[in-house]
Amino acid sequence: MRLLDIEHLTVTFGAPQRPVHAVAGVDLHVDAGETLAVVGESGSGKTVTALSVLGLTPRPPACRTTGAIRLAGTELTGLDARGWRAVRGRDVAMVFQDPSAALNPLLTLGTQIADAVRAHEPVSRAAARERAVAALELARLPDPRTRLAQYPHQLSGGMRQRAAIALALATGPKLLIADEPTTALDVAVQAEILETLDSLRRDLGMGLILITHDLGTVATHADRVAVMYAGRVVETGPTAQVLGDPRMPYTRALLAATPRLDAPARQRLAAIGGQPPDLHELPPGCAFAPRCPVVLDICHERRPALEPHAPDQLAACLNPVTGPAPVEIAASDADPATTPDGPPVAEFDDVALHYPVRRGALRRVVDHVRAVDGVSLRLHPGRTLALVGESGSGKTSLTRTLLRLERPTGGTVRYAGIDVTRPGRGELRRLQREVQVVFQNPYASLDPRMTVGQILAEPLRVHGLDDSRAELVRLLDQVGLDAAALDRHPAAFSGGQRQRIAVARALGPRPRLIVCDEAVSALDVSIQAQVLNLLADLQREHDLAYLFITHDLAVVRSVAHDIAVMRHGRIVEQGPAERIYDRPTHEYTRLLLEMAPGHPAQARTGRTAAWSR
Repeated sequence: MRLLDIEHLTVTFGAPQRPVHAVAGVDLHVDAGETLAVVGESGSGKTVTALSVLGLTPRPPACRTTGAIRLAGTELTGLDARGWRAVRGRDVAMVFQDPSAALNPLLTLGTQIADAVRAHEPVSRAAARERAVAALELARLPDPRTRLAQYPHQLSGGMRQRAAIALALATGPKLLIADEPTTALDVAVQAEILETLDSLRRDLGMGLILITHDLGTVATHADRVAVMYAGRVVETGPTAQVLGDPRMPYTRALLAATPRLDAPARQRLAAIGGQPPDLHELPPGCAFAPRCPVVLDICHERRPALEPHAPDQLAACLNPVTGPAPVEIAASDADPATTPDGPPVAEFDDVALHYPVRRGALRRVVDHVRAVDGVSLRLHPGRTLALVGESGSGKTSLTRTLLRLERPTGGTVRYAGIDVTRPGRGELRRLQREVQVVFQNPYASLDPRMTVGQILAEPLRVHGLDDSRAELVRLLDQVGLDAAALDRHPAAFSGGQRQRIAVARALGPRPRLIVCDEAVSALDVSIQAQVLNLLADLQREHDLAYLFITHDLAVVRSVAHDIAVMRHGRIVEQGPAERIYDRPTHEYTRLLLEMAPGHPAQARTGRTAAWSR
């Protein structure tokens, strides 16, 4: 049964003299009990399309929306504010990318969910709290009755995302939109969240729109897929068909740019050349033509329509391609394995970090949380050490000791012979310049009051380096952004674009060691490939060392020389990346590999085996 119909949707921002068509003539549909995945680069129009279904785009004249959006036969476009409030939450709900921003930090989970229920149904507060318990149970949150009295900050990232799902489900919506719901989650929690969404869709007959840049997730969890580029749908159809035999060159390019678990180690990724077009000035023909490897002269003149190219498969291309997708890069292009040469650039020796647990009126210490418990590691110049493990395993806590954000309870941390806990003034200055970090959350790591130019120039000026506009433009160009970004504030960018700015800021002071804490988790696959290739090039050119913290094991495969697997504050397995992937010895390591989205074994047993990462 057809649940959602979107016809000729156009969303335009800005003044009529210089409009930005964020969404331009989009046609989509979702059936009850079906999962539609919407993929594409940052700025392609995925989230704006979703926000239009919820009536969350700005009101005129800041934003103008045309076209039709029908949910269960009810026309949504043209609703006034009161009409949207009745539909939003009750008939359609959304799980946002960042649960920390979606949940009110001042209210308990029970209050937030009960208020959502009472906003749409005339029930008592006690009945609403029971509905909140039921919603938390549906979202698979352990001990739901206890969670009612907890605040968002008391939950882990995975639990916060489950709470956000419970908040969205409390009113029993017909359609759920999940916008990058697992971007910052480790593989274990990611698998649980996606399975939760799958089971809810099956049990409740709910339609699900999954917005994601992870094509491994799409392959194993979506019934159909729509690929967007420059505000338009450029290919759509059944997942197995679109990913197995894509006709649009852009779809094939996304597949080729995606890291794969079964690829050779440290293989250079097939990044998409160029940048997405400026929506202020779209080219007259196909928007992908300037980046397309099979472009024809006519592609620069005529914009292709979305037309059938196979049964149930539509593509907008004047020169559609066929055949196996995508072509692998030759193994000779991979970065050759090297052995550690010379002294380590950073050393962790039996490092412990214990947080006291205080209780009672006098706040006496009654116990300790052993976040890091006797860890020893070595980082060598020119090599990448990947630190993997579930949330709460101690990965970030360990790296905070190197960054002097935490003082270790025991053991020693050294950088280039400097005792990190007791550096001299000159040593501290050197440490602050040569060790840079890219944090996980670009929304929190960039000062919203500063322009991008000021953000990039600040560390350069502090360390007496070149902070000219030309240097700032060069840094932005390295991460796929243009000079126009310098005069804008972080709020003007998507999450993926903000993370690129954070990477550019870390590269500015010319460090010797970069700590990448989920540095590419918020990037779409094309920019992710560019950034990973850039990091590899810089490593070879400047003998850089990387401490790479990530939950994406396919990314680890493409960048890591060595891997250390952490669990409960301890290293359970470490060694060369090839050995860890081919012959893991610890059961926990094997489990992480099996749970990775798009893992070959998972793809065979999942709902589709169209493509495995």
